[in-house]
Amino acid sequence: MIAVCLPSFLSAKIWDDTAKVSDLGDVYVYIIDGATGGCWTNISESINYAEGKLKALGVNVVKPQPGFPTDRQGTALIVNVSITRHEQGWCYGGINVGFQTVGYAVGNRNLFGLIEYSMVSMSVAGGNSANVNVINTIQQALDEWNGRF
Repeated sequence: MIAVCLPSFLSAKIWDDTAKVSDLGDVYVYIIDGATGGCWTNISESINYAEGKLKALGVNVVKPQPGFPTDRQGTALIVNVSITRHEQGWCYGGINVGFQTVGYAVGNRNLFGLIEYSMVSMSVAGGNSANVNVINTIQQALDEWNGRF
């Protein structure tokens, strides 16, 4: 028996309704490649797509430096893909795309930690590749910021 499901968005949310694109500062694309079995093969295209969409929003895009994204390099657009190939040949797993940085809590200089501005998550089950799903999730994550200037 083959079970095939269409991809579905689990969530799409900017956590602070007052957040603006200018709050993000310098942004770099940070890839977490947890895909196996050839389910995600357009990593470079995904990075270029994300950087182009960020620039279209007026964001200053910078290249990531070595280290974990919380090393105060700016804000990371994290593209986290955890997809694997089922023994019957189709791909399944999850995609998360969102903005994260480190800093102090608003109004409380005693709280320092990871700040997540937004996150879009997609579950994937079915199909030979998640390439289109990754691009669509990046698009959804960045479309959430349209008009927030």
